[in-house]
Amino acid sequence: MDILGLPLTVGGIDLTDQTKNYIDEKQSELRIPVCGERDGGVMVVRAERDEAEEQFETAQVELELDQAGCNLLIYDNGKWCGNLTLLSANANDLCSILPASQFCCHRETTSTLPLFVE
Repeated sequence: MDILGLPLTVGGIDLTDQTKNYIDEKQSELRIPVCGERDGGVMVVRAERDEAEEQFETAQVELELDQAGCNLLIYDNGKWCGNLTLLSANANDLCSILPASQFCCHRETTSTLPLFVE
């Protein structure tokens, strides 16, 4: 996570956008905006279940980075059977597609501390 830089900011999930955030009987996908000093993007959390009555199990967690222009697969249990959503070349700047009041990205700060996940 040190590729994002500190401090980290987490934006809100737009649950009204059902093309990017959805839950159906067997699959769900949520796109969570994240931003740090060095880069920002979207954390995509995908989950599946066998039956509609069961709890969802996280299948994949992927970080789509804006400036780096790549996707990092953080977690994969090997069970995701849906399609991967790659970062669009036309939407590589998260700040341009989110309302400024909802999410502040790439703000100037003097912090250079890396984020370590243990």
